[in-house]
Amino acid sequence: MNDIANPLFRGVSDAEWKEMEEMNCLWETEYRKNERICQMGNVIHELGVVTKGRVHIETVDPWGNKSILSEVGEGEVFAETYAFCEEPMMVEVSAAEDTNVLWLDVRWILTNTGSGWQEKIQKNDEKVNERINKLEENTGKDIQHIKQEINDIKGDFATTFVLREDFFRSMNGVEDKIGKIDNKLDRLLLMGKEK
Repeated sequence: MNDIANPLFRGVSDAEWKEMEEMNCLWETEYRKNERICQMGNVIHELGVVTKGRVHIETVDPWGNKSILSEVGEGEVFAETYAFCEEPMMVEVSAAEDTNVLWLDVRWILTNTGSGWQEKIQKNDEKVNERINKLEENTGKDIQHIKQEINDIKGDFATTFVLREDFFRSMNGVEDKIGKIDNKLDRLLLMGKEK
């Protein structure tokens, strides 16, 4: 039953899975390729987990032109922000191919009924959020490190440019001196031939 490859459901037993289905807070729906799954402007209370196939998150301009913002594959979650915020969707979701979506009504997660599965999902969600926060923190540190390296490189470029210009100036001086020595040698050779 619970073979969904998503950390949100980690530790949820088959009995708890069945309980969620019986409470109508969890169900699976099949969609055909190009079928609309969520429509812009709708308010939803469910997050979706792709169990088979792929979905496209799309934006539609006033003239009806669609642009794909992202693609969600098996085991990945979509529409969770809209489900928790209860705001009208600003995107559309459609099946990129024949797709199955497992829907979880988030109102059941937010309402404590004392079910063991609720606590597990809440803890799993907290763990995922902690990981995301840690990744964001590490990414921020990496970005700062890269910015510092770029600034160092920029400084190296300036130094390299100055050194290069100094080299060319000194080479010009060497070239002038070689030209003078060459002229002196030519005169000495000419004087030697005249004797």
